[in-house]
Amino acid sequence: LGRAGEARILVVCSVGVDLGLVPEIADLHRRHEPDGIRVVLPARDRLPAPEQLLVRMPVPTVVCSVPVPWSEV
Repeated sequence: LGRAGEARILVVCSVGVDLGLVPEIADLHRRHEPDGIRVVLPARDRLPAPEQLLVRMPVPTVVCSVPVPWSEV
């Protein structure tokens, strides 16, 4: 959990295609009751289906992409 001003923000990071990610985020939301959710994924792992489910969360949910520097190694 982090803060954006007074808002409590749940930050979830993941790598790869994780079919359990959305249910896990829903469980974390129930447990921590944040004001918002940020999901951080490599751009290559962002898929339409999970993002369509995440917009149904009861709080504002944003999916962010991060560069994958380790792919150049």
